[in-house]
Amino acid sequence: MTYLNFRENIYSANGEDGIIRKLFSDLNITDGIVCEFGAANGLDDSNTAALWKENYQAILLESDGGRFDGLKKNTSEHDVECIHVAVGGVRKKDMEGLEDNDSWTEEREQSDMENSIDDILEKSKFNITPDNFCLMSIDIDSYDYYVFKSMKKYFPKVLIFEVSSGYAFDEYFLSESKGCSIKAAYELGIEKGYKMICHCGNVIFVRNDLTHKLPDYDYSLENLHRGSYQFKNPE
Repeated sequence: MTYLNFRENIYSANGEDGIIRKLFSDLNITDGIVCEFGAANGLDDSNTAALWKENYQAILLESDGGRFDGLKKNTSEHDVECIHVAVGGVRKKDMEGLEDNDSWTEEREQSDMENSIDDILEKSKFNITPDNFCLMSIDIDSYDYYVFKSMKKYFPKVLIFEVSSGYAFDEYFLSESKGCSIKAAYELGIEKGYKMICHCGNVIFVRNDLTHKLPDYDYSLENLHRGSYQFKNPE
């Protein structure tokens, strides 16, 4: 048995809904705040809709005007804060080593430093704490890695973002336009205080202070990349 065995789509695209349900059960999470960057209309391929349609509060962000209109309509009867914004907060120094780093200009950096992930969450109507911040899902077209890297203040219990799955498990790759390899995501998770516990197309992390509650799977990078785990101590 592994977390991938619990894949189920209610609103998600890659089985995240079922994995999140199992994770929350293991971590004893029953309510709190969830957040989704790149929420679209709130329902299609959403990693949070199954939660805010129950009893969770949600902060949902979308930069596209048409999608944002749909987002407000679809969430109007729930405890959801919809924010029409493009997340920023990434500096050029955080993007060193990119194959397409030359596209990063001083003007773009000045613009991008507005609306950092921490600034957006600071202004939320919800009072976010380490105990009630349950989940963050980031899906903003290959920019996910850099938003995660820019986080300084608000760290959810569970974090999800997309990687480029076509690279070998031991290949480190970063690109503003093509995203990152699973190895780059894995190492960033360690840097930010997280353990990668699942790869289902998106990668899923758990904050280090909670990992003692997880099953004793083999979470090595090679096994994660293969999309399967083995119990260290099968029951």
